[in-house]
Amino acid sequence: MNLTIDHAPIARSDLDDATAEFSRIGLEPEYGGAHANGTTHMAVLGFDDGSYLELISGTDPDVEPDLWPEPIEGNAGPCAWCIEVEDVAETLKRAIDTGTEVRGPVNMARERPDGTRVEWDVGFLGEQSSEEFPFVIADRTPREFRVTPTDSVAGGPIRGIERVVVAVRDLDGSIESFRRLFGLARPERTEVRDFGGEVASFPGEPLALATPLDDGNSAGRELDDRLKTYGERPCACLLGVEDIDVARERYALGDPIEWADRRVAFFDATTLDRRLGVVETERAASASDR
Repeated sequence: MNLTIDHAPIARSDLDDATAEFSRIGLEPEYGGAHANGTTHMAVLGFDDGSYLELISGTDPDVEPDLWPEPIEGNAGPCAWCIEVEDVAETLKRAIDTGTEVRGPVNMARERPDGTRVEWDVGFLGEQSSEEFPFVIADRTPREFRVTPTDSVAGGPIRGIERVVVAVRDLDGSIESFRRLFGLARPERTEVRDFGGEVASFPGEPLALATPLDDGNSAGRELDDRLKTYGERPCACLLGVEDIDVARERYALGDPIEWADRRVAFFDATTLDRRLGVVETERAASASDR
């Protein structure tokens, strides 16, 4: 099963506030409409490579959202991740063969502001209480109905979602679970103190796993608190750029930090602290003397 990232949902309690914050840091999303469940709506930030961020929130503060209610209420930011597959039902069957719990397929839809109805199938991998594994998606309507590059980022330094970082409790156990389900090579492990975790990055894959460092590091305590509050799920999303310095000229980004053999810079936004950033691509990192 290939890990081709389709999109990453970003949970926020108020979609207007989320849209304003993203616009402030140079990433202006477009309103995408309400989901057919009636309890959530979204804005989309589509990238040139076809991946996108989905800002998702509840439609009514007095009604619990059907999707990711705790992360939405808590402004958790990254709350899940999604990979693109050709056939959801067939993918779930293959996952069952590896001993993985699954749910679905489920047909979903939303209506865009222009009245276009968008439909797709999804399936969920792993235990219902966890978003450690990605959910899978296949379009029923043309993909361009669901996402196209957004004007604020099209043709800019950001090419798409380069890596999803998933917070886990048992790094060794999660590594083996991902390798069994997706056939991944052994990851490269390193401590990223500025992020607060021991990080396992899978070569050539858009995935890293992170578990908190237990050494009094404040970032490690924050990562541990996040795990306790929201469980195992994405804790950061890194967007791919060829050169961080070029990206910092256009977007509100903090100082770069070392992340194994790459540089990462996080967006300068209080509610997105170390939750959304950019990472230099492997080609750029290997070509530099940094």
